[in-house]
Amino acid sequence: MVAMNETRRRKARPKQVGNTPKSRAAGAVGYVKDQALVASRQAKQSARDAAQALLVTARDQVEQVYGRHKGRLVSRVNRVGTVVKQAAHALHAVKADAAADYVEVVSRSIRRATNYLETRPLPRMLDDAGDVVRQNRALTTGGLFLLGFAAARLLLATEARAGESAHGSGSESAAAKRRRNGTTQTVKRRARVRNRK
Repeated sequence: MVAMNETRRRKARPKQVGNTPKSRAAGAVGYVKDQALVASRQAKQSARDAAQALLVTARDQVEQVYGRHKGRLVSRVNRVGTVVKQAAHALHAVKADAAADYVEVVSRSIRRATNYLETRPLPRMLDDAGDVVRQNRALTTGGLFLLGFAAARLLLATEARAGESAHGSGSESAAAKRRRNGTTQTVKRRARVRNRK
């Protein structure tokens, strides 16, 4: 029993930390490491807080802008709905009932869209848009591809027009030169063919 108590005492004794330079350096390295981890966590939390504050501020700004322009947007959509409804009545008047029925369906859809815009707050509309994108990923991807393609074509066309206008109105455009050269070459080819005969 005495031997067991002696074994327990040996195990229970705390290890004495030496006061050697090596142990002090290890303690300093551990302290620096712990402080670096704490600073890293604090920096991450500060970045998260700043991003969250920026997101809230941006959301508030977007909601304010939408709130200011919501009336005009709803009014324009409503006007389009009125024009479509009048077109449906005109089609009924000329006995084009099949087309009129289709146009009435479009008119009702526009009316529902107007109601949706009037009654839903912006965050709810953004959530609804996110749901539609998640449910129709393939269509969304295809639509974004087409939108990108159209934007690229628009930029190229705008760039070409800007280049033409930079040459001035007195000079001939590149397209006009190509047409003229093509016409000149065609006339020369025809003359050669006639001369051979």
